[in-house]
Amino acid sequence: MIPKNVGSRTVNEKPGNASPNVAGAKKSGYIRNAAIVIGTAISLGALYYLSRQNYLLFHSIVEIFSIVIAFAIFAIAWNNRHLIDNNYFIFIGIAFLFVAGLDVFHTLAYNGMGVFLNFTGSGPNLATQLWIATRYVLSFSFLIPLLFTQRKIKPSLIIVGYSAVSAVLLASIFVWQNFPVAFGTNGLTAFKIGSEYAIAVTILAAIGLLVKKRREFSPDIYRLLLVAMALAVATEMAFTLYTDVYGIANVVGHLLNVVSFYFIYRALVETSLTKPYNLLFRNLKQSETRLANHAQELTYVNEKLEKEIAEREATEKALRESEERLQLKLDSVLSPDVELAEEDIANIIDVSRLQATMDHLFTVTKMGFALVDLKGNVLVSTGWQEICTKFHRINPLTCKNCIESDLELTSGLESGEIRLYKCKNSMWDVATPLFIGDKRVANVFFGQFFFSDEKVDREIFAAQAKKYGFNKEEYLAAFDRVPRLTREKIQDLMVFYSRMSELISKISHSNLKLAKSLYNQKELQGKLEEKAREVEEYASQMEQLADERAQKLKDAERMVAIGQTAGMVGHDIRNPLQAITSELYLEKLEIATLPEGKVKENLTESFCSIEESLVYINKIVADLQDYARPLKPKKEFVAAENAIKDSLSMVTIPENIQTSISTQENLPILMVDSTMIKRVLVNLIQNAVQAMPKGGNLTINASSQKRQVTIEVEDTGEGIPMEVQGKLFMPLVTSKSKGQGFGLAVVKRMVEAMDGTVTFETEQRKGTKFSLQFLT
Repeated sequence: MIPKNVGSRTVNEKPGNASPNVAGAKKSGYIRNAAIVIGTAISLGALYYLSRQNYLLFHSIVEIFSIVIAFAIFAIAWNNRHLIDNNYFIFIGIAFLFVAGLDVFHTLAYNGMGVFLNFTGSGPNLATQLWIATRYVLSFSFLIPLLFTQRKIKPSLIIVGYSAVSAVLLASIFVWQNFPVAFGTNGLTAFKIGSEYAIAVTILAAIGLLVKKRREFSPDIYRLLLVAMALAVATEMAFTLYTDVYGIANVVGHLLNVVSFYFIYRALVETSLTKPYNLLFRNLKQSETRLANHAQELTYVNEKLEKEIAEREATEKALRESEERLQLKLDSVLSPDVELAEEDIANIIDVSRLQATMDHLFTVTKMGFALVDLKGNVLVSTGWQEICTKFHRINPLTCKNCIESDLELTSGLESGEIRLYKCKNSMWDVATPLFIGDKRVANVFFGQFFFSDEKVDREIFAAQAKKYGFNKEEYLAAFDRVPRLTREKIQDLMVFYSRMSELISKISHSNLKLAKSLYNQKELQGKLEEKAREVEEYASQMEQLADERAQKLKDAERMVAIGQTAGMVGHDIRNPLQAITSELYLEKLEIATLPEGKVKENLTESFCSIEESLVYINKIVADLQDYARPLKPKKEFVAAENAIKDSLSMVTIPENIQTSISTQENLPILMVDSTMIKRVLVNLIQNAVQAMPKGGNLTINASSQKRQVTIEVEDTGEGIPMEVQGKLFMPLVTSKSKGQGFGLAVVKRMVEAMDGTVTFETEQRKGTKFSLQFLT
């Protein structure tokens, strides 16, 4: 028989591994492909040899091989029809049921089988007619599903259609006998040869459509189906050449058909068991890929938005700090116990704009102006006389007189009050207070003048020049430039500056109220935005939690579906396996009657190889059924030592493996299911043997401590890869080159059903130890 893909793995290495792992994976792939090629060549050679010795047996085996694969495809597709989102697999799965049925009739009708001896049309023609009918159904089964990959189909309609076609074909052959003759007295008829070409053209059309729609299939399945269809075309061409139903052309055609069905098996049966998501949930996987790409794009956009948000938050933070500083200024203004600093007044009053306005006013009035805070600091000044700016405010002593005069002038001033005062440097000044709200924050000055009707004593200023060390001539020249104003003009200016001060006060106060309102509004908006972010974050957490729970539920549903499928598939496959086993048994009895010789020896070896493959397939079916069915252990008293010995006797131990058993004396009797404990031990022993292909030591220990019996199965193999360890007891997970990953999942279920536990310890290149613990 053709070997399975010995390189198939359920758990793949993650991308990004170190170079040695990548190189090792490539090497493993080369070895796997080489093994497939060698195994295929050996199997085909054995089948060819068998065809030369017993053609009828050869024909029965290759046809049964095709029938089993076709029926397995139907069993998987039918039992998963409610889960599969791949219309192609549902359609072709149902179609292959009828392909298998027609192929059964062809096999039974083959010349020499003796099943339809009483049928008037029996002989080579009957088998050839059934072959043509089967191949027509097969070719259109390749083509038609490719037309419905994106359409919703109803399985019931497909079954009705194929049932009708199959019934008409069988009736035309067996009942009406109007099916054209395919094999006459002169060999193949024109109808038979023309039909082979028509079938080949149909399959070629299916290949073209498959290439066109290749994006709807995973790369592995696409390539395998392409090869299978191409080989099917080659099969048809071979069957146009033979003249003898036992001839070499017929043999070649059947061998090509075996290889074609092998690739169909690889594409649809093996893939559905080892990589179910690549086939059963292809569209879902593509949607997940698109979502992943979209998520990556969203991640990029999100990172960009986060950067912009960070920049915006930095700007908002600076603005917020500025607003907070302004709020502090406002609180200070409204607090009667706190005096404002120079920078505080500057933040409340637009000093620069007020300075520009007063400069223009001086151009018209020639009257100086000053805004001085409560500590005597000048904030705004214009038109001051040189006698002040170049002399009085420069000398420390006279500057002190200026400041003291300003403070005395403004002491006790009430809102709206104007005060006229002669400073300590003998010049007139006028002052009025500046209030913001109920708090005086500064004073408005205008002055450095003399009244026009007063007599100013020049000698007083000459004496001041001498006293304070001023240049007398320059000082007196500045004195002469001091304006002389009438009392009426001074009175008008006093009223003007008083009203201007009141206006500045009201505007500043309004601005502060507005600033506080805006600040409070933004503060409230900030709190609302913060709450909104908290709600959004909470909603995101809830959404994430819902997604996680939905994913867990989906995973659980998929595992239940896999379990149900496993049980149904195992049940559906076991029946044809039993038929094949019975057929092999009969053939072995027939071979036993042959005379001793090389022929008998070769046939015996071939049948032993086939029997081993059947045993392996039967183990897979048993694992599937054990995993799927509910476990109800029938507990009874079992001696651990006897269970170990019985289990060892059920496993073939290679000569290069040394086995040792160690059991503690007076070991307590176990209360377990005798069949299940043996099944568990056989599984673990087989795994240990398979882990040591080059030989090693197999050790089985049984001991008791604190009312607990422990059975350990230890090997000296390569150990379990790190990436597999966390999922070792899950179905469809395996580290072996051969197997479907149900063995250890079954072990865990059975042990836990018997109220026990199973654990393992492993070390790379040193081996693995599985431990079973049962309470006594």
